[in-house]
Amino acid sequence: MAASSDSSIRVKARVGGALWLAVIVTGVLGQLLARSLLVPNNPGATAAGILRGESSFRVAFVATLISGMLYVGVTVILYEMLKRVSGTLAVVSAAFGMTGSIVSFATSVADLATLVLLKASYVSSSEAPQMQLLSLVSLGITRQGYILSMVFFGSQILIVGYLIARSTFLPRKLGALLMIGGFTYILGSLGTILSPELGAPLFRLSLLLALAGEGSLALWLLFKAVDVRQWSASHDVPIHVGLNDAV
Repeated sequence: MAASSDSSIRVKARVGGALWLAVIVTGVLGQLLARSLLVPNNPGATAAGILRGESSFRVAFVATLISGMLYVGVTVILYEMLKRVSGTLAVVSAAFGMTGSIVSFATSVADLATLVLLKASYVSSSEAPQMQLLSLVSLGITRQGYILSMVFFGSQILIVGYLIARSTFLPRKLGALLMIGGFTYILGSLGTILSPELGAPLFRLSLLLALAGEGSLALWLLFKAVDVRQWSASHDVPIHVGLNDAV
């Protein structure tokens, strides 16, 4: 029974690593395609770019959607692995991850609204500038939703890093790298919300740091999985534990 469990967690870890890499690839693809069509503070040029590259805009939306869906699987697998370190914190981490996904899914609908506004057949030529402005507002909603979701994802990554640093079956250095990435996620996102001009550079830096940590863990899970001997020596931690479990 134990051998079966050990084999199962190695498979789950490798699947989690593969899913996480797919999340990174599809997420980056979606962002690059979408940004290539945008002209900052120019509704007319942005509208023209989106209509001219409608296929790319739709592919960007689908890629981002797939990235979010795959990340739900990553969140579940992380919980399965890390609940042995702390059941309480593993649940909290998963809750942050799911909340971030929900926020991202909900606000991404604004991207589809952008196409609806720009392609509305009932709009007269005199109303076109207003529709272009509204489409820019829709894109802004998606952007703000993305930044907000990163507060939750950053919180999840910070806790995941802490749990990995406490674990014996994954490298603690990876945990430290994730903690740094998660913290900068939160700091960069909140900084951008409070002051877009000052927070934007920090937010871009946070994306790079988090990507380094997440990419490293994804590759480790895919090719190394977990230390089975240490995994066997650990035991499941009940979800309902005391405060001491979190310290």
